[in-house]
Amino acid sequence: MRKILDPERAVEIEASFHRIAEEWKSETAPLSSIRLKKQHPAYRQLVSMGEPAIPLILADLSREPSHLFWVLRDITQMNPADPRVARDFRDVIQSWIEWGRAEGYSV
Repeated sequence: MRKILDPERAVEIEASFHRIAEEWKSETAPLSSIRLKKQHPAYRQLVSMGEPAIPLILADLSREPSHLFWVLRDITQMNPADPRVARDFRDVIQSWIEWGRAEGYSV
């Protein structure tokens, strides 16, 4: 169930999300192992943001493809990317964006 946040809290969460996401992306960019990327403290912070982070992650993925979809997997415990269809990184991201739209997120 989606949480309704008061505007002040929403602004605070969005600012935190952008700061933490950029930290995670920049500090884990050289790593090829998703296991190592997921061990980074910023990754755990993103996951702990929970449902309020979902629309922010979807918007970020639609602007700039990244490995943030792993955070979505850990928050939602879902994987909308069909391995028989998702041929590459961009297909996985597109699957998440389509999932977000189907779930009512504006992406």
